[in-house]
Amino acid sequence: MVHCPPVAVSAPTKNEPDDRTLMARYVRRCRPAWLAEHEEDLVQMALVRVLRAGATIEHRRAYFKRTARATVLDEMRRARHRTEVCMSTSVRQGATNSMDLSPETQARGVQVGDAMWAAVDDVVEARRPAVKLYLEGHGVSEIAECLGQPRKTTANQVYRGLMDLRQSLEARGVRP
Repeated sequence: MVHCPPVAVSAPTKNEPDDRTLMARYVRRCRPAWLAEHEEDLVQMALVRVLRAGATIEHRRAYFKRTARATVLDEMRRARHRTEVCMSTSVRQGATNSMDLSPETQARGVQVGDAMWAAVDDVVEARRPAVKLYLEGHGVSEIAECLGQPRKTTANQVYRGLMDLRQSLEARGVRP
C-alpha cells in the first residue's frame, strides 16, 4: 500500500461545498455524455490526484477545476486506446444470409465456407487465432492488439497462416 502524505487543503467555509461535492461538480461540467456512467470513478481519480499532489493548495477551486479537466481528458485518451474487438458475423453466415445472390451462388458459397472453416483447423496452431480473426474481417493492427503481440508478428502469422490455408484448400480440391 502506498502512503500518501496529507494534503493541506484550505478548509471550505460554511458556504463552500466539501471536496467531493466540488470535484463532482467540476467533473460533471467537463466530462462528455458518453462518460456519464463513469462519473463517480472520475471524481475518485481526481481526488486521488489531489491527495497525491501533497502540496498546499491556495486556490482550491482553480486547482480542482484543472485536476478535474486533466482527469477527464486522460480517461478519454485511455478509452480511445481501449477499443473493443467484437466478432463480426462469420463468412458462412454472410454467404447464407445474402439475399442478392442466386441460390446456386449461395450454395457454392456455403460449400466453400464449410471447406474453408474445416481447412482452418489444418493451419499451424500458433497462427490459427490470427487467421480466424482475419477471416472474420479484422485488420492486422486490430488483431495484434487483440492478441497482445507486435504488429509485425501478427502480419507474419496472418501471411503464413493464409498460405497454409490455401495449401489445405487446394489439397481438398477447392480453388478460387
